[in-house]
Formats: sequence, structure tokens, C-alpha cells
Amino acid sequence: MDFYLAVFILVLAMSLVAGFAYVKWRDFQEEKKKASSKETACEDGELNDNKFKTNMEEGMNVQKLNKAVDTLKENLGGALLATDIFSANDLQSVAGFNSNPAACAVFGQIINSTNKALKQSGFPVLGRFCLFDLAEGKMVVLIPMGNYIWGMLVDAKQAQLGLLLNVALPQAIDAFEDAIASSK
Repeated sequence: MDFYLAVFILVLAMSLVAGFAYVKWRDFQEEKKKASSKETACEDGELNDNKFKTNMEEGMNVQKLNKAVDTLKENLGGALLATDIFSANDLQSVAGFNSNPAACAVFGQIINSTNKALKQSGFPVLGRFCLFDLAEGKMVVLIPMGNYIWGMLVDAKQAQLGLLLNVALPQAIDAFEDAIASSK
């Protein structure tokens, strides 16, 4: 009975954190709309289109990571509201679209604490992905990938679940793995 209570508390806590992250994401989007009148540029002078580079780009093929993000955008279209590929160590985004640094930090902690709880319970750790069904017809998908985590906010009303799980996620994971392999 204590185990089920612990699992219930874990799920409740994760739901609260997911709700908090969504509110933070929405606030971030409102701030971004206010600042959208200013054009921001990448180091090479091109508009950044919400793709950015950090110190982590050294040793990474950020161009291919951005291509992986573009592949996801193509597959999901308007259903993809935001996405970030971020380090599991420092929870800093490496590539993204409508990036949300607060969500990276919170969801990185969720993945780490969930895996810890699963291990302590004698369960296997998370597999290919973790999906949260949020209020207001939104979904959060987290893909733990070793030293990185890929998080995305999806409009569930626009996304077909079969397309997401059987096409978009496998292609996104393949594109990510290609980016990592080409950096070695």
C-alpha cells in the first residue's frame, strides 16, 4: 500500500510541476511577443528563428541539431508549440524552437527524479519517451537521450497521436542521433 501511495504522490508532484512549467512557458511566450518587434541575430548575422547557440555547441553539430528540430516542425506543423534539446547535466538548451529555459530546468529535474524513484522502487527506468497529458489540450513529450533530453510542448488538438508516436518521434530521434554521431 505504501508503494502505491508513493507512486500517487510522485504522479501528483509531476502533474503540479508540469502545470507550473506550462504557466511559465505561457508567460515566456507573452514576454517574447512583446519583444518580437526587435530583430535578434545569430553570430553569423542571420535571424535566429528561435534557434540559438550556447557554449555547449563546441563538440556538437548544432546545425544538425537545428535540422532535427526542423524535421520535428515539419512532421507536426502547427501542433508543435515549443521544443528544446537540452543537456541532462546543466539543463541548458542547445537547440530549440520557441525555447523555454524554465521548462528545460523543470523537466530535466522531472526526468531525473522519476528515474531515481523508479530505480528505488525496483522498476526499470524510463524508456524511449515520457508523455504528459496536460490541461487545455496540450501534451509534453520528453525524450531522455543519455546526456541530453529533448522536450516538446504539443497541441494535442492538432496532433495525431499515431503520427507523433510512430513518425515524428522516431524521425526526431534518428536526426538527433545523426547530429551526435557527426560531432564525434
